[in-house]
Amino acid sequence: MAIRKRSVTHLNGSRSISVPYIAPFAGLLFLLVFPFVLSGEMRRPATGVATDEQLPSSHAECCSDRGNFGAVIGLNDAGHLSFAMPESPGKWQAIVIARVAVRHGMTLTVAQVATLQELPYLATDIRALPQLLALTASERNRLLQSGSFSILTPAQFSECLAEARQLLKENNLPYYVGIKIDADASMRQVFSLTDLLQAQGINRFQLITQRQRWSEPDRLVYNRRTYTRQIENSL
Repeated sequence: MAIRKRSVTHLNGSRSISVPYIAPFAGLLFLLVFPFVLSGEMRRPATGVATDEQLPSSHAECCSDRGNFGAVIGLNDAGHLSFAMPESPGKWQAIVIARVAVRHGMTLTVAQVATLQELPYLATDIRALPQLLALTASERNRLLQSGSFSILTPAQFSECLAEARQLLKENNLPYYVGIKIDADASMRQVFSLTDLLQAQGINRFQLITQRQRWSEPDRLVYNRRTYTRQIENSL
């Protein structure tokens, strides 16, 4: 299909350029963008075993997945753990995982490291990395989401946290930790996770929640309570 062009002339009439006539494509652009307008945001890649839809809901903006976290930790309702560094530059997540692999007597090839950089998060046993990296991207993601592959052990998870802290320290960066916990996870599983964090000296972290949109009645009630509280505090 030929694209019609329009001529645009400057006010002084000295020069003209041709720009595409995009009116025929307006309907197509609307169909592509409209679903994201309805949802309010584009769907982001998974960064752990607990997906955004499985997180507890919160109205607070400070608890959303918008922070510049050094590490994002995941815990699902089966007690499986995951480790990710989605906000870090320079493929640092792959560097951390490769360092942990060396601890276990494994040396990854250049090709394996390149594939490791495409891994959205680590949720498998370090010793099973060669088998995981040999799969296609779709097969890897399917196994990660299903949890049917060998799981990341608590000891290896702690090693990832230690290596991440060291790498960020080497680059003079703060170590902020965000946690994604499945809303159906048990308190025993949550306490086991916090024990692992405290053993690594991590006593402060941010719980990442699913952003819940206010309904108009709820918003009015919340605003009324906040306004009343402000008046009481000023008296």
